[in-house]
Amino acid sequence: MIPSDLLRKAALGCLFRGYLHNLRGPLQALLMQIEILESKLALGEDPLGLVEGVGRLKKQVFQLVDLLSAAEEDLHRKDQGPWDLREVIEKELTFWRGELDFKHKVEKKIDLPENFAIKMPYNRLRAGFCAVFFGIVFDLAEKRGQLSISARKGTEGVELRLEVQPAFLEPGNHYFRAAQEIWSPEARLKVSPNTIEVFFSS
Repeated sequence: MIPSDLLRKAALGCLFRGYLHNLRGPLQALLMQIEILESKLALGEDPLGLVEGVGRLKKQVFQLVDLLSAAEEDLHRKDQGPWDLREVIEKELTFWRGELDFKHKVEKKIDLPENFAIKMPYNRLRAGFCAVFFGIVFDLAEKRGQLSISARKGTEGVELRLEVQPAFLEPGNHYFRAAQEIWSPEARLKVSPNTIEVFFSS
């Protein structure tokens, strides 16, 4: 089995250039807002304009925090949860937006309810998702494809569905096998050419 920490470190290495790009935008926006604030202060303008500028600065800072947080490995947290599925998926997608073609050229449709919770150690939950996305992101980016993510309540618990277009998934893919091993016994995977289904037990 591929060690889960190695997967995350390899992904970070592959996405490093994209992370520099993604951080550059918010940093440039921060610099611009600071320059605007400086010019308003020099002109002695109404402080209310400064409050609005500070709000925009805070928004840019939060974007940076989200990017850096998504890049963290989270592989040492063993808390059992339960974890909000949509929040975990959104964090994983933020991480993989470091692959710039995936960020800009892959159409993404996300339909995840807020109240779907997964109970398993957090480090294994994130590592399994890292393996799954490792197996789809680069091919999707190369093919300029589409990714749809949805979930529903099933007989076993939460059923997560990742659908890709065009179809290229291989059930024997070693990343998907790694995800299955990482998630077992709390979840199982079913892979077809265009769909990954993950069945999380209650």
